[in-house]
Amino acid sequence: MHGIPFLHASYWRKAVSPSSIASLRPQMGCGASTPAPGADEAPGKQSSKQSGKQSAEDKQYGPIIKGHEAALKTLFKKIDIDNDGHLVAGELKDVVAKYTGEAFDEKQFFEWFDVHGAGGAPDSQLDLKEFSWYIADLCEGFDKPNTAVSGVIRKFEELLAGPEETRYGPIIEGHEAAIEALFKKIDADGDGHLVASELKDAIAKYTGEAFDEKQFFGWFDVHGASGAPDNQLDLKEFGWYIADIAEGFGLNPQEKVGSIITELSAAVSA
Repeated sequence: MHGIPFLHASYWRKAVSPSSIASLRPQMGCGASTPAPGADEAPGKQSSKQSGKQSAEDKQYGPIIKGHEAALKTLFKKIDIDNDGHLVAGELKDVVAKYTGEAFDEKQFFEWFDVHGAGGAPDSQLDLKEFSWYIADLCEGFDKPNTAVSGVIRKFEELLAGPEETRYGPIIEGHEAAIEALFKKIDADGDGHLVASELKDAIAKYTGEAFDEKQFFGWFDVHGASGAPDNQLDLKEFGWYIADIAEGFGLNPQEKVGSIITELSAAVSA
């Protein structure tokens, strides 16, 4: 990670014995269980113990994430697939597992990092503050935690983007508007997806070969609304298809994107 040693929370998890974890986690502010509000406190209000605990976490983690709040919010939104303002196991497990290199332990993760919820008690999801504390906790293992935050965020973004975005993104950079215009031109029913019947004639004319539907979608239908291939291309996948064509020209593929778009557009109009 750009010269920064790859060290995260799992490092010290292995370094301490299980019997000592219970005594360490409360002091470290990493999501130890929080008592529910007392009977004499209004529903939804934080108990004095909770307020003190969260203040301790702010004190511990605040200096680490200081100056990175905007970047953390952006990363949070990228992970928050349903845009409900909270991250649940289904949204976190893949990227966290890829980052740590270990299977995602849902129970352990939320016990450590789900410090509070809307009702004042843990709720098996992370809000932005809890997520920021999680990132800060990862960075505590570095010599300069605050400096390490940007690198950790960048690594998470790379993992979220996936290999296609990393590979093809730089090729189509600067051509996004033209690619979107071509996409809309091909998208006959305007539903935001390109199916075989919309693609086959233009691609066959461009390549000079019969359109092989099974092969085409096997290569370029990377994901769908459910996270699995769905026999149609969205705008991002279509952009990757353009980039893949450009790669075939060898050196400086980005310079070929404009002419590819022009030729495909002509094929659509023909």
